[in-house]
Amino acid sequence: MAANAEVLKARSPRYPRISLLTAVGYANQLYRGVHRNSVDSDTAYRVMGFSGKNGASATALGALRQFGLVAGLRGKLKVSDLALRIFEPSDRSEYLEAIQEAAKLPDIFADIHAHFPDGVPPSDDPVRSFLIRTRNFSRSGADDCINSLRASFLELEHENGGNSSLSTGATSVAGPVSPSLIQTIESPEVQKATLELQSSSPSEFVRIPLTKDCTAELRFSGPISDQAVIRLLKYIELMKDVWAE
Repeated sequence: MAANAEVLKARSPRYPRISLLTAVGYANQLYRGVHRNSVDSDTAYRVMGFSGKNGASATALGALRQFGLVAGLRGKLKVSDLALRIFEPSDRSEYLEAIQEAAKLPDIFADIHAHFPDGVPPSDDPVRSFLIRTRNFSRSGADDCINSLRASFLELEHENGGNSSLSTGATSVAGPVSPSLIQTIESPEVQKATLELQSSSPSEFVRIPLTKDCTAELRFSGPISDQAVIRLLKYIELMKDVWAE
């Protein structure tokens, strides 16, 4: 029975499990390491900073493929022409066009935009319903996909001076906050850190001891609002599994 349950357990379709610019960062490491030479996937993992094939490295490489940043298979994997337009653009306009093109390439993102032609709703509910009912997503997979989509929106907005060609149909693309994130935000430690950050001056550098062996360093430019802190926490939640690897 347990074996049958494992076989029958629903698996969500493919979607980028990291955000657009995080994927661009990994692709840039590959480009700096091997330029446009073809390499096998194990070499690509190491050049991108991983020890080899594992959940995080497979997630990263899968996202690079879906955003169109690498081309080829196995021993012939290389940085794509689209990625080259991002890393070596003739001007700022070409760079923006290239990252916007990359953002539209994942099939599931294209499906979401086609289903919501007037803009992705600010609420996650209709998007989640679409993914679960018509694209066979699990609920957790749908939520992860939505988080990746919205994080990519935020990055495009930042790169494009506050505007994104991928309309969300909302004044804020952050979307609703997940229950697990609400619990994190409401914890005394995070509330204290939020108050300290909001009292900081623009262009503030913050060093945060996480464990005895790990310290995070953040640099903030501009006013640190409630919305900015929530978006930062959403991004951390999206990336936690990759960083943990």
